[in-house]
Amino acid sequence: MSKKLSKILCLLLVFTVIVSFAAACGSSGQSVQSTAGTSESSSQASTNEVKADDNSPITFSMYIPYKWYDHKWDTDIAKTITEKTGVTVDLQVSPVDNGYEKLDMMIASDSLPDLVLVDLANAARTKMEQGNLAVSIEELCEKAGTDELRNNIGDFSMNWFKNADGKTYVVPNFVATPETMKTGKDIESNYVYGVREDMYKAVGSPDTSTVEGFTKMLKDVKAKFPEIDGKSIIPFLFTDPGAGWSDQFDGAIAGGFNANYLPTEEDYLKNYEFPFLKPNYKEAVKFVNGLVREGLSPKEYYTYKTEQVKELATQGRLFCIAGHSSGGIFTQTNDFVKAHPEAKYVPIEYPRNSKGEEPRLTPGNAGTGWNGTLVTKKCKDVARAAKFLTFTSSEEGDTIVNWGVKGVHYTDIGADGLPTFTQEVLDARKNDYAKSFQNKMGFDSLWLFGTSFTKFSKLSTATRDDAQKARYEMSNKYAELDVWFTDNNIKPDATSPEGLLLKKITEDIKARTLPKLFLAKSDADFDKEWNNMAEKINSEPGLKTLYAKVMEIANSNYTKFKAQ
Repeated sequence: MSKKLSKILCLLLVFTVIVSFAAACGSSGQSVQSTAGTSESSSQASTNEVKADDNSPITFSMYIPYKWYDHKWDTDIAKTITEKTGVTVDLQVSPVDNGYEKLDMMIASDSLPDLVLVDLANAARTKMEQGNLAVSIEELCEKAGTDELRNNIGDFSMNWFKNADGKTYVVPNFVATPETMKTGKDIESNYVYGVREDMYKAVGSPDTSTVEGFTKMLKDVKAKFPEIDGKSIIPFLFTDPGAGWSDQFDGAIAGGFNANYLPTEEDYLKNYEFPFLKPNYKEAVKFVNGLVREGLSPKEYYTYKTEQVKELATQGRLFCIAGHSSGGIFTQTNDFVKAHPEAKYVPIEYPRNSKGEEPRLTPGNAGTGWNGTLVTKKCKDVARAAKFLTFTSSEEGDTIVNWGVKGVHYTDIGADGLPTFTQEVLDARKNDYAKSFQNKMGFDSLWLFGTSFTKFSKLSTATRDDAQKARYEMSNKYAELDVWFTDNNIKPDATSPEGLLLKKITEDIKARTLPKLFLAKSDADFDKEWNNMAEKINSEPGLKTLYAKVMEIANSNYTKFKAQ
């Protein structure tokens, strides 16, 4: 064969392939185009419309900005979702405590993954939505060929999380409808004081509603039980002194002192100021400082890593814990309690402020959400991502995410809406929470895809043991269950001047000062640190503008909420 003929045949073959490819694309109605905001060297977002029956294997990368998230996509529930959708999620957890710094670097270097989890109030969400880095829900529905995702998210969330361009980008989790929030149905508080029942009874089951009574109880326990298996007893701590300590302190301890911002309707027309500068909050901080100075809450505990606190829990060395009613350190005590049933952690009354005011606790699982998922413009297949999120947010998918598989994990759903879980699931929840319940079965691990706070709440309700039920009964006794106005709903845009000032005050000044206050060696040292903090905050330029902005947002959001 001549070189000339060979060249002609090659050209004809290439032409035939091009024509065939074009015809195939035209007949299927699919097209391929580049996406704004991506570089030529990176994999561009697919705009192909997904076929309804396309469940072929695909893996999406997803960045999780929380170092404490320790789950993988290899649980029973995750595998079920893969069977249903063909999707496997490569959960890329931040290796550093401040995962949003890493996310900022990913944004700056144009190296985002397919999906990103963000706190709904974090500046990263604003950067991605306004920087043309995320795919809108409207576009996701278009690529999926159905409005089901929009319908699953619901009108309230679609409107509430709408960006300045009129589009919504985030698939939120744990959002309660306004009607639910008004009634308080299925809403609970998650903050409580729990004590080892055997030791509590041994010192006479005292009243702990005053600081004096609570402190005396700790002293009596320390005197009666100085050691556990040759190691010193820890009379008191609030869970996780690491990255999550502030939530535990504000929720259980400050809440017990009626020191949180829980406005009634008339409060929305009044001036706002930081609750942590008010007398009740100062009293709550000084309460902890007093326990440290009395040797009832060890100084070194405030420098512990989470793993060290978990070790104390598994050894049964913790007498009193203030924190989440379920999960957290209470869960870490399960192995010890299983071997020592008399040592289960039961609730006690919250120590109160000097005025004797009743505790007021924030709801722990409601309002306008916690986190949300963004599909990035780097996503390798937007249509498949749209289909995946449509499934996880659907009635079927959300049920699997939260409750597992009917006939495998639960048998039926009662008239009260609670699933009847199998004994195997209940035993795993009680006896082997982290290893079996979470990381083998997959419960309470894929909450990032669970759009329904109600189903998540019912999972908790239906799987509680008696001690957990008692702890929730105590926390719900003082919970403001119809309060929806959390910090997320009064914060200025995180990238605005007011938002940057708010971050400086809360994350730099307040967060860095509180540990110093807890560890102050005397009343004089405490007052000095407190006054320094207050002076730094009150002297900040723009503080009055910040307060005014917060109230403007509060009134606007409250009006919008009431109108739903």
